[in-house]
Amino acid sequence: MDKDYIIFQENGLFGAKNQTGDIIIEPQYIEMQPFSCGLSQVRNDKYQYAYINADNRQVVPFGLYAWCDPQFVCGVARVMRYVPNSEQKCWGIINQWGKVIISLSFDCIQPINTSKLHCVKAIQKGENSMINLLSLGIRSNRNSRLEDELAVKFPVIYNPARVRHSLEIGKKPKAEKTHSIYTNEYTFDYEAPLSDWQELMDDAFEGDASNYWNID
Repeated sequence: MDKDYIIFQENGLFGAKNQTGDIIIEPQYIEMQPFSCGLSQVRNDKYQYAYINADNRQVVPFGLYAWCDPQFVCGVARVMRYVPNSEQKCWGIINQWGKVIISLSFDCIQPINTSKLHCVKAIQKGENSMINLLSLGIRSNRNSRLEDELAVKFPVIYNPARVRHSLEIGKKPKAEKTHSIYTNEYTFDYEAPLSDWQELMDDAFEGDASNYWNID
């Protein structure tokens, strides 16, 4: 999160100050998240989401998405829309300029972890998928050499079952365990068919309890 700006509240509304205490954004939002990657997630009196910059300009306008991540991670964030006349949710990923880099075509996308940018778990059309954000040039700067290798190892979006099949040609099939991903709003189960691949990739798909979905 950006430490250059301080979120404050006045008369029930939120705004922002700089480190010297000068008001840069007058209190006007019913919710305002700390800045990350130069943007703050805010909500208006209609409870719509938007991302604004330090000049109070809407980089992602109000009402474009039904939900979005409170903060950006490595310059990207998950967003969600409802299918018209339906309760179905469509998830995708945008960058800090508001551009969609992963189309809104997923049933669900797991929270983004800086250490696992190459294997963001997702469900697309009812099937397990993995999103390799490193293939799109997203980096955490933690281990650039490893990330460069992982960036080209798999396509941007791939099916874990197909990866397992390619690894297990000629091997006796193994019984797979079922895991649950728990979030504030959702609990869903799916198979984890990457047991062999996990061993090769240093527990790349292990969950991180510090990640959560901040959905009202």
